[in-house]
Amino acid sequence: MGTQRSRMPCRTLNGTSVDMSGNRLVADAVSNRVVNSMTVSGRSPSTDVSTALTNRQVATGAVTSRADTFRLASTNAALTSSAVGLNGNTFAASASGNSALSRLIRD
Repeated sequence: MGTQRSRMPCRTLNGTSVDMSGNRLVADAVSNRVVNSMTVSGRSPSTDVSTALTNRQVATGAVTSRADTFRLASTNAALTSSAVGLNGNTFAASASGNSALSRLIRD
């Protein structure tokens, strides 16, 4: 729950370029997150090798994520031969109960 503000504290923009681009406000909530990695080494690949990788996760409560406000603002300034750009700004919230990434590498 945060607020991000970009402000231009001037009364007049004369012959100026202002670009407020690429700003990101992201709220991410995860109940359980795991990364498993297993590397198996041994003799020739023709040799029988057994391996196992398991993952069990239990999430019993609610998982919430909230992004309240994202405001890019300026005062009522005069724009004389000036440019203002607002591009590629992101506002996002995500929530997940369980997240897993598993890798098995045979070398």
